[in-house]
Amino acid sequence: MGQPLGDASAVAFSIGCAAVAEHAKVVYSGEGIDEFFGGYNAHKREIPKEWTYLTCSHIMREDYVRSLLCAPLDDVNPADPVKPIWDEVQGMEPLLQKLTVDIRLWLEGDIYFNTDRTSTACGIELHTPFSDLRLFNVARRIPPEYQFEGEQNKITFRMAASEKLPEEVAFRKKVGFPVPVRKWLADEKYNKPVETMLFGAASQELFDQEVLKKLWSDFIGGEEQYWGRIYAIYAFLIWYEKNFY
Repeated sequence: MGQPLGDASAVAFSIGCAAVAEHAKVVYSGEGIDEFFGGYNAHKREIPKEWTYLTCSHIMREDYVRSLLCAPLDDVNPADPVKPIWDEVQGMEPLLQKLTVDIRLWLEGDIYFNTDRTSTACGIELHTPFSDLRLFNVARRIPPEYQFEGEQNKITFRMAASEKLPEEVAFRKKVGFPVPVRKWLADEKYNKPVETMLFGAASQELFDQEVLKKLWSDFIGGEEQYWGRIYAIYAFLIWYEKNFY
């Protein structure tokens, strides 16, 4: 990746691209549709007025990140890169605020970056037809109240898709890539390299080992919701050790 991308979907996408490369060299993928039509659960949640929306993938609270660090970073605020965009969108509908941030930061900085690097590494030319500007110009005119229906997201797009696809496909629950990264991270058959990296020399320079040990212990003990934190720290340490240690 060339940078510490803490998004585990890169693992799944790499596996998928490697498999597809055995059969095709040009492929289509669905990136962009969630950011245009409101496809993430974070798009439905209410954001407290005092918060800055830090994209749909907010892995760790700021206070927890600071508790992990050996040295305080008092002059660093994770909201700073987002704040100018967040200020621009004040006054918009809450959904449009979130979609604007996600399109400008998450879509470009994670989704497109991730899929471009992984597909290129496997020798695949990947196209994203749902990122077409014409489709975006349709999506941006749809009132927010027509994007959700109960637990269902991006309902307008799904209804349009149901004109061509079977209903069970068009209205299938969003699950992302169903690759059990959280299970692998917790399984001692696979997680020894992860544990070694988490508590190695590079980690000891940067992270409070007691806080990190508790996080690891809680995760291994069954607190599966912490898997995203573990993966993000692991990805960062791989990048840091490769480039700076």
